[in-house]
Amino acid sequence: MDLEKYYWQRYRLFSRYDEGVLLDNESWFSVTPEKIAWHIAERFTCDVVVDAFAGAGGNTIQFARTCKHVVAIENNEKRLQLAMHNASIYQVENSVEFVLGDAFEMMQALAGIADAVFLSPPWGGPRYADEKLFDLSAMKPYSALFVVSRALELTPNVAILLPKTTTQKQILRFLKLNCSNAPDSCEVEYNYLGSRLKTITVYFGNLARDTFK
Repeated sequence: MDLEKYYWQRYRLFSRYDEGVLLDNESWFSVTPEKIAWHIAERFTCDVVVDAFAGAGGNTIQFARTCKHVVAIENNEKRLQLAMHNASIYQVENSVEFVLGDAFEMMQALAGIADAVFLSPPWGGPRYADEKLFDLSAMKPYSALFVVSRALELTPNVAILLPKTTTQKQILRFLKLNCSNAPDSCEVEYNYLGSRLKTITVYFGNLARDTFK
């Protein structure tokens, strides 16, 4: 895999990259750029937030700056170790509980505890960027419907990060037809770095109204 283009963006991914940030191959193309991760985290000013697909810790680190406690779940042990290492570089590791396991098995134990859940599920590798239209139902191993529905069982305050090639029409149709247990309100936000669209975030519950304080 050619990671050169991702390497040139390393400071957008982690501003403190030169201090020893570590990434594996998958993390290079799946980590949320730091400014976007911080922007999202600003809405999650709460006691307990669950980062259900923590990866190498990009979002986890920013949540630890705005929330009292972060539960970072990752099913890959080596990647979880990367998240722990990277959190220590940003000196936020004491605010994070790192959990190895399947996100939805682990979340069952957090019912009544978590104030909000953040979802950044696998998109299927870097090839997603070459697709003109990303199919929400084709996400593997979990579809967008599955991850959102399961998270909403835990709390109405949920956000999911989606590829930039997901159309708003597809998102709205997905919510209307498939997410019968979704809150009445939602917000679709397009995340840019400069003039370039990078990701899309869909917020539910109080997160959508930006009143989660």
